Amino acid sequence: MRLFLFLCSPFLSFGAAVAGVKVLHKVVPRLFARQEPLRYGIVLWWEVRRVPYNLLIGVYGFVCLLIFYWGITTSGELRPGEDAVETMALLAAPFIANACYTLGWIVESLFAPWPRFGRLLFPLGLGFSLFVISEPAILWAGVRLLQLTGVIH
Repeated sequence: MRLFLFLCSPFLSFGAAVAGVKVLHKVVPRLFARQEPLRYGIVLWWEVRRVPYNLLIGVYGFVCLLIFYWGITTSGELRPGEDAVETMALLAAPFIANACYTLGWIVESLFAPWPRFGRLLFPLGLGFSLFVISEPAILWAGVRLLQLTGVIH
C-alpha cells in the first residue's frame, strides 16, 4: 500500500491517496475472499433435494397425464388423427422443470445474506410446478365430468 501511495502521489493529493488506500483495504480483501463454502452449501442444499423433487414431479406428472388423456379422449373433443399432446412438449418438460429448479439455488445465491431463503423458495417453486402440471388434467377432467353430469354436451 505504501508503494501505491508513492506511485499515486504525483497524480493525486495526499488526502485522495490516503482515501484510495483505505478503499483498497476494504475492497481488495472482498475480491479475494473465499466465499465458496457459503455458495457450495446453498448448492448442496438444493442438489440433495433434486432427486426427490424429480421423483415427485415425475410421478405426479404421470398421474396428471393419465387424467388428462382420460378427459380428452373420452370427451369427444379429440378428432381422429390428432395428438392429445405434442411429443416435444413431453420431452422438454423435464428439462424445463430442472432448469427452473436450478434457478432456485442461483437466486438464493444472490440473496445469500437473507437466511433461510431457500426454505421459502423451495416450497413455492414446488407448489408452482405442481400447479402448472395439474392445469391440463384439471381442465380436461373438469370438462369430462361436466359432460357426464349433463351440464355441457
